Amino acid sequence: MSQDESSHSLALFGITGALGREIQASLEVEHDGIAQLLPVAGPASAGQVVRWRGASLSLTGPAALDPSAVDFAIFATPAEVVSRTAPRLLDAGARVIDASGVLAAPPLPRALTAPAPTVWPRLSTFAAVDFEDATALVLPSAAASTLAPLLDALTHPATGLPRLEAAAVTVLLPASHAGQRGIDALSRQTVGLLNYQPAVDPRPFPAALAFNAIAPPLEDTVLFESRTQTELGALLPTLAAASLELTPIWIAAFSGLVATVHLRFADDVDPASLTRALSAHPDLSLGPAADDDASASAPGDDDAADPSAVEAEPEAAGSEADASPGDDPTALSLRAVLDSERVHLSTPLVSGRSVRLVAMADPIHRTAQAATTLLARWFAALA
Repeated sequence: MSQDESSHSLALFGITGALGREIQASLEVEHDGIAQLLPVAGPASAGQVVRWRGASLSLTGPAALDPSAVDFAIFATPAEVVSRTAPRLLDAGARVIDASGVLAAPPLPRALTAPAPTVWPRLSTFAAVDFEDATALVLPSAAASTLAPLLDALTHPATGLPRLEAAAVTVLLPASHAGQRGIDALSRQTVGLLNYQPAVDPRPFPAALAFNAIAPPLEDTVLFESRTQTELGALLPTLAAASLELTPIWIAAFSGLVATVHLRFADDVDPASLTRALSAHPDLSLGPAADDDASASAPGDDDAADPSAVEAEPEAAGSEADASPGDDPTALSLRAVLDSERVHLSTPLVSGRSVRLVAMADPIHRTAQAATTLLARWFAALA
């Protein structure tokens, strides 16, 4: 560790990717405990520089990084990078945050005597995380981090809701679920199809994603369901008695995640109790996300009280054909929830024991914020 325990060196792996850039932006604003940032990226980013608090930093390749120079490391990379590089850092005494899930299951690096715990801030189990003794922490996948707060709110004993028996979830995955290459591929495919190209390269997807929805191959679906169920089980011990079915579908969106959720409880659900449980959870927002543009364009109380303002509106707007309709501020839309730190839920539809709702979130932004929170807690625990 650094001589000065209040300032540390941090290696950020995958800093040029979508998640890495978001983590960097979050750390730059919120962390004074980072004395040195070590930006790490793969060969495709060789020769690039990144800006960090007014300075230009040259990128380092994973193999060229000196493990002894690292106090903390955040991996915003594919699993194979973590498997190849994290053991060297752990052996050298660095502490690691892994967003790929590799360190949560065997085979483990020799420096880990047990799988690293999967953690997420704002869950009821987060207070039990031992930051002082931990050497590695794992952040869950996009699907698990989106569903965990909802299931936490529904299964916590204090809510008084009936026992949750089953949940069937369809998860709509954006291009960013495949990382930066997925975002680049969707952009390239969209431009190609708009320019009437007869064929576009589908990779890394099984078919072209632009203007499309794709059901992943069966093997990928099974792996997705298995990983998400494992992560949710680690995050939420209260979920053990519930059956969970997950179906992933790729959609032509660049970012964000949408999940349609059908829940079955052991007894009839009181809508008021359900609303209270969801509204009280610190990682959930019940109803549409705040839309600054929509709020700015909507008439306020002062406008309604001024007849001249109301009468002038049709003339200023012109004919109906010329008017430009804005987004409905009462609608829950994926674009509106981007850059939000919470999961946004539609109004639940309750019918006896059954509840249906839609959850939307920005996993990239939320994961970056979670990594920042974990690092701050770790710094504090070791101070």
